[in-house]
Amino acid sequence: MSEEKEAQAPTEAVEAPKADVPAPIQLDPSSQALVAKDNAELMRVITTLMKGQAFPKTMDTPQKCISAWNLAAQLNVPPQRAIANMMFINDALGIWGELPKALAEKTGEMEDYEIFSIDKDQNKICLENKNLGAEVWGAVCRIKRKGRTKNEYSFTQVDAERAGLLAKKGPWREYRQIMYQRRASAQALKFEFPDALMGCAVHEYDSNFFPEIKDVTPYNKEEKVRDLNGRFSKKDQEESQRGEAH
Repeated sequence: MSEEKEAQAPTEAVEAPKADVPAPIQLDPSSQALVAKDNAELMRVITTLMKGQAFPKTMDTPQKCISAWNLAAQLNVPPQRAIANMMFINDALGIWGELPKALAEKTGEMEDYEIFSIDKDQNKICLENKNLGAEVWGAVCRIKRKGRTKNEYSFTQVDAERAGLLAKKGPWREYRQIMYQRRASAQALKFEFPDALMGCAVHEYDSNFFPEIKDVTPYNKEEKVRDLNGRFSKKDQEESQRGEAH
């Protein structure tokens, strides 16, 4: 009898162990930025941002991203925005783009800043001088920090040739005006605001680097067809002339 009761007794369902589901990462109420409360959450944030391609290509490992994140914290700037202007070159972490100037302006001590291009006669290229079509030969950055004298920093074609920069394909040959200005500006900011930059390498100055510049001119199909037709027509004429010569 007891055996029958035991057989008829209902069996309790055994629940499968629940997987540990990580809690959602919190958002800062004011900035809506992701906030990591511990190292584990920081790794989750970094991994998520890496998968979303939110970092430069050289930030290809979590360890590099953590190094950049830590530098951004030391510079007291929002990490994700700062890392967008950081890069590893020759295994060295440095800053570039607008970040150096932003750090300098953040001090509140930049009283004057001017950057302009010059021609071979060292005339300022500007609308006032009516020489906007002049060939760019260099750039000058004038800067003044509060309590200090106003200084000038320059970078010219002579400097670029000595450094062998113009022999390489890329922005130094195709976008000289931008490169000269970036190099002069980087030098000025490094020398006038070393405390704001905390001794960080500025890649435009320390590595002769500038981020890739892409042609974003809108594509015009009709103009492209006319250009191709013109090229083929010219090629046919040249071949025809060579045939007549033989």
